Amino acid sequence: MAQEYVLIKHESQQDYGQIAVSKSVIERIVSISVDEVEGIILADKTFTVNPITVKLSKSQLLVAIEVKVDYSKNVEEVCEKLQAKVLQTIELMIGYKLAIVDIKVSGFTFN
Repeated sequence: MAQEYVLIKHESQQDYGQIAVSKSVIERIVSISVDEVEGIILADKTFTVNPITVKLSKSQLLVAIEVKVDYSKNVEEVCEKLQAKVLQTIELMIGYKLAIVDIKVSGFTFN
């Protein structure tokens, strides 16, 4: 499978060339963001399904995250915190503003 990249700097902005970030790097940044939000974890990764999906559509970066929420937490509040954290972290680390962060809750954790 070919490595896919998100172009974050076009040649026209500087004479030095382009800067592109691998989608797997963005997935890793999202994974770390999930770890930093209390009460939520990534859904189980299976052989064919990754709980984090990164797509580039019409120059907009779209991220979908499948998670499990701690049973004692408010689902909406925790998911909103995660959305904000992902948006903030992606913009901070690669300077790219996300258009959409979709979160799918696939279950609960009981700790």
